[in-house]
Amino acid sequence: MMNGADENEPRSTPDVEPQLLEDDDRSRCVSPFQGAPAIILGGLVMGIGAALYFWIWPGGDYVGMLTVSTCLVGVGFFAHGTAGIMRKRRLQVARLRHPREPWRYDYRWPQDGVRDDTLRRIVRGALIIGYVLLFLVPFNLMVLGGTIQQGRIYVFVVLGDLAVAIGLVYESYMTVRWIKYGRSYLSYRTFPFYLGRPLEVTFCNNRFTRHCRRLEITLRCIQERAQHGYRLYQSEVQRYQMYADKQVIDDAAELLGGEIAIRFDLPVPTEDLETQLSERPPCYWELMVTSEVRGIDFESTFLVPVYRPPSDERERR
Repeated sequence: MMNGADENEPRSTPDVEPQLLEDDDRSRCVSPFQGAPAIILGGLVMGIGAALYFWIWPGGDYVGMLTVSTCLVGVGFFAHGTAGIMRKRRLQVARLRHPREPWRYDYRWPQDGVRDDTLRRIVRGALIIGYVLLFLVPFNLMVLGGTIQQGRIYVFVVLGDLAVAIGLVYESYMTVRWIKYGRSYLSYRTFPFYLGRPLEVTFCNNRFTRHCRRLEITLRCIQERAQHGYRLYQSEVQRYQMYADKQVIDDAAELLGGEIAIRFDLPVPTEDLETQLSERPPCYWELMVTSEVRGIDFESTFLVPVYRPPSDERERR
């Protein structure tokens, strides 16, 4: 086992400037609407579905399926908002019990280590694609039946089908990568990790040494933010990188056992850099191990529990 970087080798300077990331598919927050706004939006969408069926387009072709698809979206928003309100109530109680130990209620942290999130992303992507497909079915049937031949709805259907196709290709790529490399594991030296102190972990995967030579190890703090546009479809969750540090291993293929001891020095404690996975949108730290390989690149991403130390007397959020 060897360190992630030679002690005599100069390390890159941490990036402390916030920057917008383009990898929105990695967002842990599925919707920019939370709590009561999501419930209200869900009720409005279900109302639109009922109006289509009873008043706007009664007896029209495919109207029943269109109503079901619309109500399905509304139910999703309604359930999401209700779950958010219940989660907040549970958090209020947990904060009173453990006011100085947020890692005990913020997330279900395994204290020894964590597996990468590849499988979670594959399952989540499949659920989202299935949800979108159910919504698009009646529109596609109307296009095939000649009911819709042009206009904005036609363009919407074409773009929706294209998005689903791209999603399926990406899901296939992720699945093949998961089969090729398996799941990686990150063991924690301590639990949790505190800002202003070292983060020490061990990365484990006995398959990457067969394929990878140069590994990049990146530790970064991600803050998600809800952006609301004038139109509903313009609202989204964006990811901002608040801090990043990187190490490089040029001889990864020579590692024995597929284990790497990794050490990063965490920045000084600030409220903006503390893990807050229970919030919506959340803030969290992730460690990425990547390598460019001919064919399928290697990538493993892990959540790491980084919090302010208990001695920090500043008020928590």
